[in-house]
Amino acid sequence: MSTCGQIFIVHPSLNLIEVLIEHLLKRDHLSSALIIFPHRRPAEFFKYYLSKKIKKPVLLPEIKAFEDWVIEYSAEVEENPGVLLEIFDQAWFAHQAVVEVFSEEGEKVPEWDEFFPWAIRLSELFQELDKELIEVKALPYPPEEELSKKAVKLLEKQGKIYRKFKKILKEKGFTTSAERLRYLAEKDVSLPQPPVYLIGFYALTKAEDKLFKKFFEKGAYFYWHADPENLPELYQRWLNEWQKSYNIEPVKIISEKKRRPEIYFFEAHDLHSELEEIKKRLPENIENIPPDKIAIVLPLANNLLPLLHYLPEGPVNVTM
Repeated sequence: MSTCGQIFIVHPSLNLIEVLIEHLLKRDHLSSALIIFPHRRPAEFFKYYLSKKIKKPVLLPEIKAFEDWVIEYSAEVEENPGVLLEIFDQAWFAHQAVVEVFSEEGEKVPEWDEFFPWAIRLSELFQELDKELIEVKALPYPPEEELSKKAVKLLEKQGKIYRKFKKILKEKGFTTSAERLRYLAEKDVSLPQPPVYLIGFYALTKAEDKLFKKFFEKGAYFYWHADPENLPELYQRWLNEWQKSYNIEPVKIISEKKRRPEIYFFEAHDLHSELEEIKKRLPENIENIPPDKIAIVLPLANNLLPLLHYLPEGPVNVTM
């Protein structure tokens, strides 16, 4: 039983980044820590709030988005790290794997132009299977399910196609981000020395869960942003599962002053009318307002450029 790591549950009424900065300064970890966020965006907020807290030059900690850290660190610890492929390049090799498997079994070989959408889906499927540490096998599909014949053939041969795909990548010296994550999760590799902070993660894949357990055993700090007295389902499940292996007593950080956010939904006959309404409601000095006070949440990425046309000069917190 290990109690090396620690989980902090920060109430949503508190600013998670500000709590993190306070703890880094208190532990004198600011310049020595590795901080891993789920994606790249929080790093900018971290630097913003740190600049408000400290009015002098400082050495920043190492700040990484999780996928970036996985890609970089696995390349350091693997003996022969492959060249990383994006999804469109993976699709080409997925097609090559299908061609070889189908040829060996006397099936009609699909042409690249026709098969391209399926190759993308197949590559994405292989990424997900690696993230869930699944041993890929043939998947006979029930006859009562309505699927295209092409999909049924791919599912029934997915184990062979997956193994052929991995063989082709290895022979050519290529790899994928999910394959690198699986490597770190399953192999006995050394991890970065403490202090390590993992901030704001929520829904974990099996590979992430296994890797995070290794971090926890080395003393990593985990920060959740949730109500400690009413944990969301996935946090509760995460806690229950880890308590089977570790003696965990999360630290609850609750504010006496609970903030209730004001949320506005704008609906109009077209997008520009909605954006006009947003423009009216934004304060004139929005560039001087902290990003945790006002945020614009877009349902569609296509709306971003029209929105930027309506926004005032200066930084505004816009997210999806």
